[in-house]
Amino acid sequence: MSLWNTLKETEREGIEEVYKMAYYTIANQLIENGYKEAQARELFQQAVVFLVHQVKENDFDPNTDLTLYLSTVIKGLTKDKQ
Repeated sequence: MSLWNTLKETEREGIEEVYKMAYYTIANQLIENGYKEAQARELFQQAVVFLVHQVKENDFDPNTDLTLYLSTVIKGLTKDKQ
């Protein structure tokens, strides 16, 4: 089963897979850019919530690179806070 189908059908398992695939890469990038670990964790969580919503609404291209997608969502979340 693809990650996207897993997110639709068994959300918890899909989220766990997203964390395994992308959390450390993105969190490290955020920390290198001056965010605290707790802030990085919160931003990642917000991006994952957005991702799950997009997948469930069928408004997500499954060919999209997961890390790039989440990084872009986070950039949008932090744009107004900088």
